[in-house]
Amino acid sequence: LAALDTGLVIAFVLAPSSPLIYKLATPILAIVSKHFLKRGNRHIFNPAAFGLFLTVLFGAPISWWVNSTGTTRFGNFITMLTDAVLIIGMLFILMKIRRLRMALSFLITFFLIRLLVYQEVNLWFSLFFFPLVMLSEPMTSPVDFKEQFVYGALGAILIIFAGFSSLILSDSFLQTLLIVNLSFSFGAIKKLVKVLPL
Repeated sequence: LAALDTGLVIAFVLAPSSPLIYKLATPILAIVSKHFLKRGNRHIFNPAAFGLFLTVLFGAPISWWVNSTGTTRFGNFITMLTDAVLIIGMLFILMKIRRLRMALSFLITFFLIRLLVYQEVNLWFSLFFFPLVMLSEPMTSPVDFKEQFVYGALGAILIIFAGFSSLILSDSFLQTLLIVNLSFSFGAIKKLVKVLPL
């Protein structure tokens, strides 16, 4: 099931027009990450994000195309319908695996900062796909509710900071996910929970 999830995330993010070398290299790097970059019995990075991050560094095109069905009126309706089904389905799954707080923390923090800094709130599907599917991967994210809150909020802050500062090595979503994965794996999230008045 985990391998299927990783494969689907890669398929949804990597541009369909990508050269074959990237389509082969991305899952291989994801597998290497899962089995060799570990701390204890847990892998450090979200495997799909790790594979995508490295191949994008070397030129792989990504499009977060999962909800792209065309620009016709019918295509827009199908896009909205699939978005709604996927988002509602993921909310249900996150409730079952006790990771919903993390996704909500990310979305609330992201929208609040966007509203305060840019006086605007734009919606696009990858903004929901990221916290609902990628950020909340169980092996690389916290179980503790307070840690989930910090983990999600930190992800939102880092994405906005990356866009504001232009410090983007690969893709702001992928880069942010690897940083919060590292923060959780090496105990920085736990330390932040102790420092913050939560």
